[in-house]
Amino acid sequence: YFSGTIVLFMMSETLSEFCRLLIQFGKSQSLPVALLENVSYFDQKSTFGTIGEYSKGALGKTTTGPGIAIIGEVVNVLKIKPSDEIFSFVKNLPVEV
Repeated sequence: YFSGTIVLFMMSETLSEFCRLLIQFGKSQSLPVALLENVSYFDQKSTFGTIGEYSKGALGKTTTGPGIAIIGEVVNVLKIKPSDEIFSFVKNLPVEV
């Protein structure tokens, strides 16, 4: 079975179902998950949890925008900084009006 990192695009709506399938096929409920929504926008959000939490609906979509799900131990590296600082480089980009 695959033990690497899984990255899924456009997963905000279906992440809980996907996490249930991962558990059904033998993944540990404690496997870390990050849901990154509206990445590269000023209202980006990052939510961290486990596939167990997402599978039960305890965590989920927090914006109306698209989301990228990252599943695997690499998520622990992302949690070093506060959620609002992840990908914060976007806030420093020049904006033309």
